[in-house]
Amino acid sequence: MFTGAIVFGSCRYKVADLSAAKEFYSKCFGVKPYFEEPTWVVFQIHDYQLWLEPDNLTGESVYEATNYFYKASKREGLIFWAVEDVYETCKRFQELGGTIFKAPKKTGSFIDAIVNDLWSNKLGLHSNAF
Repeated sequence: MFTGAIVFGSCRYKVADLSAAKEFYSKCFGVKPYFEEPTWVVFQIHDYQLWLEPDNLTGESVYEATNYFYKASKREGLIFWAVEDVYETCKRFQELGGTIFKAPKKTGSFIDAIVNDLWSNKLGLHSNAF
């Protein structure tokens, strides 16, 4: 069971292979990055930004000193991402090698789930149950 903080907002995830992570997230969320540099890739997932950066990045990230981004790599909480269909997004995560940490479940007017990517990052997924 996950007991950390639940957060909605932009987030950075550390990954071992930036190119592979870009491909993985593009397929999982069905979107292409809107910004790319050698040290980060940025996706727009509804109202928030999902940033990927290499876990072997030396020196300070451009946003390392800011509070604007939640730092998922510290594993202190969980960012939830709004998706059109939680079930379909979970299926894509699994097909691409990710795992399901918490299976999709209807809770009130939402469906939510928790998935793991290939780099041990946990992501919450939610959508309206209508």
